[in-house]
Amino acid sequence: MKRPSNKKAAEDSTYWKIPSRCKPMKSEFYLPVLGMEFRVQLKTLQEVHGETSTTHRTIDIQKSDPSPVQWLTLIHEAFHAALHINGLGNVLGTKVEESIVQTMEHTVEELLAGPYGEQLLEAARARRKRIS
Repeated sequence: MKRPSNKKAAEDSTYWKIPSRCKPMKSEFYLPVLGMEFRVQLKTLQEVHGETSTTHRTIDIQKSDPSPVQWLTLIHEAFHAALHINGLGNVLGTKVEESIVQTMEHTVEELLAGPYGEQLLEAARARRKRIS
C-alpha cells in the first residue's frame, strides 16, 4: 500500500476516517488469513505503509505510521495475502490486484463503520466460533 503524496493527509486520522483512539498495534503478532498464519511485524519501510510476503507468510506494517493507519494497512495487506493464497494473486496483474484489494478494503471499512458494524462483527464472531 503506497503512502498518499500529501504527508499531512497521511498523518491526519480524519483522512483515514477512523478515530485516533485506536489501540496501538503490537510490534509482532500472528494473524490467520484463510487458514494460514501470517506473522505481522512493525518495521521501518521505504515509501509504503505495508508489504506482504506469502512465501514467508509475513505482513510488515510501517512502524512510524499512526495507529489508525497501521490497522487499515493490516486490512489491506491481509486482502493481498488472501488473493495470493487462493491463487488469484498469481494471475492478476499488479494494477488489477491493487484495484480489487482497495475495493474490498473500502467496502469492509464502510460496513464496519456503518450503522450495522457491531451486528456484522457479532455475526462474524459467531460464525468463526461454529467453524473452529
